[in-house]
Amino acid sequence: FPSHDITGEWLAKWRKALFGLGVVITCFVYYLILFPAIATTAAAGSLPRYLGDAFLYLLAPLGFALCIPYFSSIRTHSSNIAVKVITQISTLSHALYLCHYSMIYIPYFYRLQCTTTIEVVAIYSLYLLFIILVAWGLHVLIEQPFMRYRDRTTF
Repeated sequence: FPSHDITGEWLAKWRKALFGLGVVITCFVYYLILFPAIATTAAAGSLPRYLGDAFLYLLAPLGFALCIPYFSSIRTHSSNIAVKVITQISTLSHALYLCHYSMIYIPYFYRLQCTTTIEVVAIYSLYLLFIILVAWGLHVLIEQPFMRYRDRTTF
């Protein structure tokens, strides 16, 4: 029997429509987040607030997930600087996830009060630089040695 990748063919055929739907859903979610009636009139613990939070946390990942087939179909040359930066960030993504909020944001930036736009840009630029350096250190000093050990000891 010939093997057909029906799912892959379907995703390839519908990737642009899925991307459009994903963008619409994502924009709708961000509109709801910024819509004042949801944020200010629904009291904590109320049913509208609960439903709003439940749907926002369901729809936001769905919108992004619908964009994946389109983005995965984009082909570029590996010499492109943007591709190299994206590849490096994706390599560090797990370390970024582990340390960005709990290890850095809360202790150093949570209570910081900025009064000007320049202060905000400077603080967040330093935050991004610091978090990338910490994530790179975690990746090089912890993740890579464990991955090398894993590769030596597993089939």
